[in-house]
Amino acid sequence: MIKTFCNPKIVKDVCTLLIDGARLNREVHEEFFSSMLGLKVLGVFNSGYKPLISSFSGLKDLDVLVLRNCDLLEDTTDISNLKTLRVLEISDSRDGDSSLMSMPENLFDEMTQLQSLNLSGLQIESLPSLSKLIELRLLILRRCSRLKKLQSLRGLANLEILDLSGAESFENFHDTDFSEIPKIQLINLSDTKIRKLPVFGERKDLTRILLRGCQDNLRQLPKLKQLTSLLILDLSGTSQFRSFMFRDSIAELNHLKVLNLSKTQINKLPPIPCNLSELNLSGCSELVELPSVTSLKNLELLDVSDAPKLAKINHESFQHLTYLRYLNFSNTKVENLPTLSNLRNLRQLLLKNCTLLRNLPAMEGVTRLDELDLSGNGGCCEGTETVGSALVGWISDPDSYGDEAAEPDGTAVARDEEPDGPVVAGDEEGTGAAVVATGRRPVVAMIGDSRH
Repeated sequence: MIKTFCNPKIVKDVCTLLIDGARLNREVHEEFFSSMLGLKVLGVFNSGYKPLISSFSGLKDLDVLVLRNCDLLEDTTDISNLKTLRVLEISDSRDGDSSLMSMPENLFDEMTQLQSLNLSGLQIESLPSLSKLIELRLLILRRCSRLKKLQSLRGLANLEILDLSGAESFENFHDTDFSEIPKIQLINLSDTKIRKLPVFGERKDLTRILLRGCQDNLRQLPKLKQLTSLLILDLSGTSQFRSFMFRDSIAELNHLKVLNLSKTQINKLPPIPCNLSELNLSGCSELVELPSVTSLKNLELLDVSDAPKLAKINHESFQHLTYLRYLNFSNTKVENLPTLSNLRNLRQLLLKNCTLLRNLPAMEGVTRLDELDLSGNGGCCEGTETVGSALVGWISDPDSYGDEAAEPDGTAVARDEEPDGPVVAGDEEGTGAAVVATGRRPVVAMIGDSRH
């Protein structure tokens, strides 16, 4: 990174040049770059120099051009001369500060080698034609707050990443389907106003669809069953989303690992693919019932917290969830939980403010629990008797925990360096916080009034 300009004769063999642009307006002149015919990578940051682009438009062999936070950049016409570019970034990381409001329609027509285009943070309302960018792999348009519609993506046969996250005015695509972008891997439309997604068809490389925080318009998703490689589907915070258009939309997505529907309006789940590892339904205010998830044998996280209407759980739900590590039903209306005895890898069980919950099921197989939170449950487990009976399995088999000895007060002390589970639960100083000794560290089980 240079902050001042030296004799052009000295730098004529430079192939990579990164410039802190704070001093450009005083020192640079249009001939500065003329001798750098071997320059391949040019990055200019924080420049207030207005005729910036015209000063290096003659760099015919330039591969990478980065112009970041260049305040006075208003015209990009001369960039069209840089026909060998493979990477182009013209971006602004400061919200609303970009002076660049538009680009020529034919700006990219000669850039047939371009592979990465990043225009994040610009105030442009539309993009130039992208039809000639046949090698383009990454199209990054984050925080383009005035962009409402995207030009046709037809012909972008190599496009892999499409990121419009934070483009808060963006509503729709020109194309109704993505049939001509077969290599797409990631689509990120988080925090946009997208109304309707294109039809995906059979996109075997698509692994991630991110639709976080699309608050106003997105209510349904099209059929997704042909996205056989999809790993992550995230609609968290898309507050108007209510349903999948087809009941079997995601049932056959056998590679899906993460399904996040938190803070949506969904009231009923479609059939869930069996290889899921994370299911997040927290804040689903219309969800009434959790159907059986017993087939989700690889599930590690299940969060249904803050679903105020949830009252029903299938009694066989947890029978085969032996990999489950995190279970959260806080702030729901559940009255009874299915047996938890098979959850041998469970580390966190959170049941805060479940005011209708009267007791815990047997937990004799739960030997690795780190946290149990029953705070704010009012009538539930007012003492430790109910909890104690549920946790009796933790201390019933001494062979599971190594060599144990009893203190005079009856507290069991684990001698083993790596015990497999808690060895005792007891009320600490009448606070309602039960300390569960596990050898190396105590584990707190919060019980009763959440004010403690």
